[in-house]
Amino acid sequence: MLAKNVNLWDSDEVQRFIDESSWTNGRRNNVSTCYQDWCKYHGFSFQRMKYHVEEKIPYIPSENEIDQLIGGFSSKYAAFLQLLKESAFRPVEASRLTPNDVDLVRRVVTLNVPAKYGRPRQIRISVRSCNMFEPLMANRGQSERIWDAKLKNISDHIRKHRNQVALKLSNPRLKKITLKTFRHWKATMEYHRTKDILFVKQLLGHKSIKNTL
Repeated sequence: MLAKNVNLWDSDEVQRFIDESSWTNGRRNNVSTCYQDWCKYHGFSFQRMKYHVEEKIPYIPSENEIDQLIGGFSSKYAAFLQLLKESAFRPVEASRLTPNDVDLVRRVVTLNVPAKYGRPRQIRISVRSCNMFEPLMANRGQSERIWDAKLKNISDHIRKHRNQVALKLSNPRLKKITLKTFRHWKATMEYHRTKDILFVKQLLGHKSIKNTL
C-alpha cells in the first residue's frame, strides 16, 4: 500500500505520508512497524514514531443480542456466527475449517491452523451447532473449506446484513457487533463464569498471558 503512494526508499517521504494520513493512530503504528521491518530487511534503519493509542474497553453485547443477530442470517452464515460465539475462534481461523476438523459425533472442532502464531486447540460445540454444520458439510470433500468464500467476502456480507437486521429489529446496538466482538464476548463470559484467566488464555489460544490480560 505504501509502495503505491510513496517512494519506499525515501523514509522522510514515507514518514510524511503516514503523519498526514487520515488513519487512526493504531493503524499508523501498524504501518510504521511494517515499514521499519521492510527497511531492516533491506539493510538500512528507520526509527519509527510511536503514536499514542487510547485504550478502550471492547464492546460486549448481551447474549440475547448475539442470538438475535445470528437468527437474522441464512443457515450458512448463521452457522459461521454460531461457531464464533461458541469457540472464540478468530474469524480467519473459523473460515479455514474443513469437514476433517469437525467431529459431529463427539461434537468437537479441532483448530490445527491457528492465526497470529496462536496455539492449536479443540472446543466442544453444542447440538445446535452440529445441526447447523451437518448440511453445510454434506456435499463437501473432507479437505475442502466448509465456507468456500474468502474471509473478506464473508465479512462484507455479514456487515451489510447485520445493519439490515438492526434496522428490522429496531436495535441499533447490533450495528456495533463485529466478527471480532464474538471472540471478545466469549472470553468475557468465560472469565465471568470461571474467574480463571489461564482457562481463558487456553480458550483463546494465546501463547502469552499478557495478550489475555
